[in-house]
Amino acid sequence: MLIAASILLPPLFALILCEAGFNPNMIRISPADLGGNYLIWLVIGLFFRLLTPFPAAGIALTLILGFAFGCGNHFIILFRRTPVTPADLLSLGTAAAVAGSYDITLPPRCIATLAGTILLTAGSIFLNVKGLLPVLVPGILPRLVLAALLLGAVILLIRELDLRRLTGITPKPYRVVAMSYEHGAILMFLLELGKLFIKKPDGYRRFKAKVKLRHLREDAAEQENENPQKPVLLTVMNESFSDMSVLGPFDSVRKHIPFYRSMEKDPGTILYGWDFVSTRGGGTARTEFEYLTGNSMVFVPGSIPYIQYDFRDHPAMPAELALKGYRTIAMHPENRRNWHRDKVYAAMGFEEFIDRSGFPEARPMVFGHTDDRSDYEEVLRVLDKNEDPLFIFNVTMQNHGGYALDAFREAGKEIVPVDPEFEDFTDAVAFESLMKASDDALRFLVGELRERERPVILTFFGDHQPALDGDFENILERRGKIAGEPDTPALGEKYFKVPFFIWTNRPDLYGGKRDEHEPADLTSPNYLGTETLAAAGLPLSGMDLFLLHLKERIPVMNETGFLGDDGEWHTWDEPGDYAADIAEYRRIQWYRMFDKK
Repeated sequence: MLIAASILLPPLFALILCEAGFNPNMIRISPADLGGNYLIWLVIGLFFRLLTPFPAAGIALTLILGFAFGCGNHFIILFRRTPVTPADLLSLGTAAAVAGSYDITLPPRCIATLAGTILLTAGSIFLNVKGLLPVLVPGILPRLVLAALLLGAVILLIRELDLRRLTGITPKPYRVVAMSYEHGAILMFLLELGKLFIKKPDGYRRFKAKVKLRHLREDAAEQENENPQKPVLLTVMNESFSDMSVLGPFDSVRKHIPFYRSMEKDPGTILYGWDFVSTRGGGTARTEFEYLTGNSMVFVPGSIPYIQYDFRDHPAMPAELALKGYRTIAMHPENRRNWHRDKVYAAMGFEEFIDRSGFPEARPMVFGHTDDRSDYEEVLRVLDKNEDPLFIFNVTMQNHGGYALDAFREAGKEIVPVDPEFEDFTDAVAFESLMKASDDALRFLVGELRERERPVILTFFGDHQPALDGDFENILERRGKIAGEPDTPALGEKYFKVPFFIWTNRPDLYGGKRDEHEPADLTSPNYLGTETLAAAGLPLSGMDLFLLHLKERIPVMNETGFLGDDGEWHTWDEPGDYAADIAEYRRIQWYRMFDKK
């Protein structure tokens, strides 16, 4: 009886600690899902009991993990509007580097849960001292062997089983927070964990992939270089640059980013519209990965490729431009080790990486983040001192969360007005204040580039939307949604929609002749790098040609879904007539990323 109680009760307490203090909808979790969550905690508790020599230690680890997981999920949702994922565990260093920007305060219910964790842990220690907690397996070696076997069995099951089908849960990428609350945090985490085991695509043959790429290279070799000049390629991936009116009516935006909006009618603008990314509230490196490689997060879902995969010998935009005679420079006014950029950039072919130590004139906005204006000033200095053909990939930092209005007041920064009904959402006010400063800096950058005779192709886009107050986002969505309209992929994609444009200071050379009456251009980061090269009139690789051809069939694709040439948004579970195109892309990406032989 004591053995059964010591095994069965701690996982139950861990489940309660994980959900009770942090999940506002715990009582709505179905009995089946509660059972699934409990089973996971039971396995975790058993593993810790086998791993540790003292019964109380295994129980304490289970209880503490229950609280810590729920607490971590709470703050990730608060700061990023997505629940914790397995990939987050790989990026703790990057998270720690920016943690000072956020207000980490436990609400009262969470404090009560913390107290419960402490009391239960103390109780388990007391019972252990009194000799009331039995040892499950005597001997260190047998325990460790059983723990290893249990862990191996769990990994094998996660790798081989279709957990979504087994649980009957169909994830909705645009409702991940609601799903974490509805089904339980640890269960949804396990479903995400299953995504990390990337399997070889059905029908993959290395020979066929090589032949396909060889034919693409031959097609590319037949191109004529219509523009023998080599313009400067300047790409600015602007942190959290967003037009929040995509979620619903938000009139203030017109006053906060007027210059960006004016670029739609600028004579130098080649493309202008919306870029649909695969992340929101964080995960900057995912968008970088797609832009610089032409790969899609669709085929490595839930991952952070910079941290998890090897980019040596992986075709990437910097290395290919270097072969065309370009000097390739990456710039980011932050720690070079964040997201492992120092290693990944070198592997991708960047000759130089200028991190925050290379921005001597940098001025802070808030939380020490370099403002966009001084970031661009350094970009221009680098541009002017390099006479060779140049590719600069600049990742800004100004608009990074958290969006604490008090920090703006303390720093003496301009605070902009917002629609009266949103004035109480201080994080939205702070974010819009950043957008105003970012728009002013963009005006400066474009103005400076106009003064230069040297041809420049500027590609500008946001990496993702910010994570703002959920109530603010919900109000916007309700205001922009037709009454009674059901949730659809098209509505969900609003949360992954960020501005972009490609512009040139020499429309006489590079055809900046976009018709102002055209509908907005739509793209996704996996296509945008190729579109940059095409706008510059540079010879395209075989992979570039493949992507341009694919874009005719599937104009937009991200981890959430895809837009077909039928004008409809589709989920990846139901690819329909596009299955063959998607399968071919998957096989090519597998060859380029994983088939190192």
